[in-house]
Amino acid sequence: MRGILHLGRTMFIYGSVIGFWYLVIPSHILSMIVIMMSYGILGGIAFVIIGNVSIMLISMLNRRFKLARIVFPHSRRR
Repeated sequence: MRGILHLGRTMFIYGSVIGFWYLVIPSHILSMIVIMMSYGILGGIAFVIIGNVSIMLISMLNRRFKLARIVFPHSRRR
């Protein structure tokens, strides 16, 4: 019996919170929050991809790689 009462109380609390959220917060603010979250996620993914590509390009220009020897055939420290 206690488990059912705890479950009912939890459902009542969560339902009240969700109902209060949808009554107090207008729908345009909710859509704005969702759009901001989606742009944040997409921006984070783009930042990671651009960062990895730039690190790869910088590491390709390192002297140890064959491409760097082709591009820079002579050592500049003479």
